[in-house]
Amino acid sequence: MQVGPDRELKTIAAAAELARDGDIVEIDPGTYQGDVALWPQNDLIVRGVGERPVITADGRSVQRRDVWLFTGDDVVVENVEISGARSPWENGAGIRHVGSGLTLRHVFLHYNENGVLTSNRYPDSNEILIEYSEFADNGDNKGFAHNIYIGRSKRFELRYSYSHGSQGGHLVKSRARENLISYNRLTDEAGGQSSYIIDIPEGGEAAIIGNVIEQGAATLNHGIISYAGESNKHPDNNLIIVNNSIYNRDFKGVVVRNRRDLDVTMVNNLLGGAPAVTTDSVIELVNNLTRPEHGMKDPRNYEFELVAGATAIDAGFKFNVTPS
Repeated sequence: MQVGPDRELKTIAAAAELARDGDIVEIDPGTYQGDVALWPQNDLIVRGVGERPVITADGRSVQRRDVWLFTGDDVVVENVEISGARSPWENGAGIRHVGSGLTLRHVFLHYNENGVLTSNRYPDSNEILIEYSEFADNGDNKGFAHNIYIGRSKRFELRYSYSHGSQGGHLVKSRARENLISYNRLTDEAGGQSSYIIDIPEGGEAAIIGNVIEQGAATLNHGIISYAGESNKHPDNNLIIVNNSIYNRDFKGVVVRNRRDLDVTMVNNLLGGAPAVTTDSVIELVNNLTRPEHGMKDPRNYEFELVAGATAIDAGFKFNVTPS
């Protein structure tokens, strides 16, 4: 099924009404103003073809909240840009998914209340993968809406993505039982007013590996990573933080808030910028570099890669990570 200005189907909303389980909906390049849609199908693929199509809320919404609402299982969304979700309850989402099974790939969600928001309905089966995507400037300026907000789920994986500049919320928040957050850029940057960079409020098994993480001076919460801040409802609870570059601009910064004294291990992380308290609890620290300068190219201007000859190169401790 194809949608576009020169197709029989001109609007995405029309395609959402006609699509059936198992369909592939392809959207041509262009700007689709106010083209909000409710997608009830299972095993659905919705993807932009060629240059990424741009979908704007333009004052419209599904159920007075969302730009796109997916209610079916096993949904894949690829190569689209969505902005403008607003709700009277301040919880609108560029993409909201209330089924089980979601993959987002090469999406750009910005200037919504929530970029992506998933439900708590399927805590034992819902698996969510986000990769090669960008989330920017989402939030409600009150801390209740976030760039990425994952509800209670079996597993969440975020990789090769870029989340930045949240307005009052977290860059990544997940209530999943298992979390793997790897090889992303998660940064406040100029004008960013995030709360936590990463919030895993209900504990569980989590691995944060190989990310660039930056907390800005205008942060609304001194914590960078928060673990089990609301509860530890899962049977297994442990967090490993390995091989990340963490740069702090907040003079009251705390790298890890471990509110319930659960098992947390930090290995081979670079900690730069303004001095920060490593943790407000007891965690295991192995071979983390905290010298003021360990070879980042120009972190004040958001260039965090290491220069040739940096002291951090080949300084890592061998650590076997086997995430869930």
